Amino acid sequence: MKTLHQTVSYQSWAESELSEADARLVQAARESCASSYSPYSHFQVGAAVLLQNGVVVCGSNQENAAFPATICAERCAMFYANARYPQVAPTTIAIAARTPAGSVWP
Repeated sequence: MKTLHQTVSYQSWAESELSEADARLVQAARESCASSYSPYSHFQVGAAVLLQNGVVVCGSNQENAAFPATICAERCAMFYANARYPQVAPTTIAIAARTPAGSVWP
């Protein structure tokens, strides 16, 4: 047996450092939290995907009592984007979460 390692690089910015377009995408993700169906975790997640054609597509997490049938916000947004615009590539995604106490991240 051999052990493999995988690393992921990403960048993180403060909200004040975001471009106007990225700030709007984050706001769309925050607003998408409101359509979350999360009666079990009470953890609302929203996602907003910017497509190459300039369209923003949103999604939210949808929980189910049968846990494997649950879908995350990112997947919901990407599935909808591909179903609605199958030939258009995504360029950017923003994800936001609202805790049971009501605080929103980011």
